[in-house]
Amino acid sequence: MSNREQPAPDEGAEEPAKPGEELSVEGLQKSAEALRLRVAAAQAQREKDIEQKLTDRKTLIGEAQKNDDVLRTAGETLEYFTAMQELGEIKDPADIKKLAEIRDLTASLEKQRLEIDKKIGAIEQEPTILGKLHDAAKKEDAEWTAKKEYAKA
Repeated sequence: MSNREQPAPDEGAEEPAKPGEELSVEGLQKSAEALRLRVAAAQAQREKDIEQKLTDRKTLIGEAQKNDDVLRTAGETLEYFTAMQELGEIKDPADIKKLAEIRDLTASLEKQRLEIDKKIGAIEQEPTILGKLHDAAKKEDAEWTAKKEYAKA
């Protein structure tokens, strides 16, 4: 068996023929198959990465919704107690300290929301992700339209 016909250390891929060496059909077939396997593995990994990013996006959207709920409550609470303080209803130093904590919490939640939005935006800007989201939206729209048409019938 010549050196060309022995599997190379990486994934059984055949070494490329050196200039001046004759390529065999069998050698070319093995090289082509090894390349096909590497291409398929790369495609599978890319698809896995895309699915992971879509999962991450979904998780981030869930976090954003939870953040919005807490932020809305904190904002309403802050607004109410700030108004009460301006009216002179809150004078106790402990209550004033609590109001400052609510203000800090609200600012922190707003900052978290901006960070979540940035992460979601970064994921959605990738062309492959954008394409998948577009396809999913078209599919959902078609299903919704079909259900609506069925309900009319």
